[in-house]
Amino acid sequence: MRIYTCAAITLFALLAASALAAEDSISVKDGEDILLRTMQVVADANETSDGQSEMLIWNGFVENFDYEGEILNKTLQGNMTSEEAMTATAALLTLNSFGLTEAEKVKPSESYADFYNYSINAMKYFNVYLYNMAKIFETGDARYTQEARDAFNITMDYYTQGKDEADFLYD
Repeated sequence: MRIYTCAAITLFALLAASALAAEDSISVKDGEDILLRTMQVVADANETSDGQSEMLIWNGFVENFDYEGEILNKTLQGNMTSEEAMTATAALLTLNSFGLTEAEKVKPSESYADFYNYSINAMKYFNVYLYNMAKIFETGDARYTQEARDAFNITMDYYTQGKDEADFLYD
């Protein structure tokens, strides 16, 4: 039962932050699921290679972020066991870590430097969040809840800054 309490606390934080970020965003599932209403950058045929590169980094992060919301939602609905959630979250941590490693190899132009930094920092703190969520699902130990919540809040701060910068760069 403790694991569901920990997951519920984290999910409510995620829902609140996602609801705030959902305004002016596109939905992955026709707007049905608030957890999936994060913003990806839409490709423009006239975008520079630097712009496309930063867009790929951002969109990779957003896909991972969306999927973690699905994991939490399925777990709280009883459609995924704690063991399955731990495995899925650990796999997502691996994917996000790989994306981060690849993204850190990119040297952005000056015009995309802020957007790049927001993306990289969001991915770094999202890794901390994912690790702690995997530990919650693995152990049911509430000690990981505060660290997960703090990392999630920092991730959301960088997400919001990145979204605002993307709106400026890509509109």
